[in-house]
Amino acid sequence: MAMPSLRFREVLRGPRWMTALAAAIFALTVFFTVVLIWDVATGREQLGGPLAVIFVIVGVILLCTAMLFLVRRITITVTETHVCGSLFPFRVMRIPLDRIAHVEAVCVDWADAGGIGWRITGRGQYLLWDTGTAASITLTGGATRVIRTNQTAALIEALAVNRD
Repeated sequence: MAMPSLRFREVLRGPRWMTALAAAIFALTVFFTVVLIWDVATGREQLGGPLAVIFVIVGVILLCTAMLFLVRRITITVTETHVCGSLFPFRVMRIPLDRIAHVEAVCVDWADAGGIGWRITGRGQYLLWDTGTAASITLTGGATRVIRTNQTAALIEALAVNRD
């Protein structure tokens, strides 16, 4: 099976403050883990089964959050068959081109999306790191996907070329 040819690709990096936050989450998780292990090993604390499981689950969630914040990368691609948006390492949007009814440039703000990253609201799905011009994709069923890119005109052009 041949891979569809790539018509558009952009990789966006998240805000720098996310790196500092990731480092802080990582450092605090390691610190509290070392303190907990030290207290249990020296007999100061008794750690029961359910509590140990909770600590492990919370630690894993915090470390995964830190890793996502360190990577902080959105990749947008357009091929002959679909538009794909990924929030590394997860693909969060895959839109077949035959489901696109309309594409236009819009100005998007964090308030519209309810935050940064991949957001689902009552008005549609958003994929963004910052405010500015974005491609608003209306699907044949009426749903909306908004993808913030630094190359909005090129993304809209790639979608127009692929839909013809």
